[in-house]
Amino acid sequence: MWKPAPKFNPFKKREPEPTAKAEGGARASGARRKELTAKREQLYDELVSLERKRAAQQIDEDRYETNRQAVVSRLTLVLRELDQLDAASSTRTS
Repeated sequence: MWKPAPKFNPFKKREPEPTAKAEGGARASGARRKELTAKREQLYDELVSLERKRAAQQIDEDRYETNRQAVVSRLTLVLRELDQLDAASSTRTS
């Protein structure tokens, strides 16, 4: 059934209508979050393994420091991106 369009009011704040693109973006960010969470767990496991090797004296100090810095740097990037996803999802739901 035909329905007339609502009157346009330029002063009324309108909520954006959900679009397929926005819904697809939510699914994509969910997939990205899952990927980043898996990467975070992998990096934590690498840190634990590295610490165990150091405690067992299976790795020299220079290599330990180099590897640890690399893992911590990658972990920082992953955690930062997870924080950005959290911030973006909280502003979308608010």
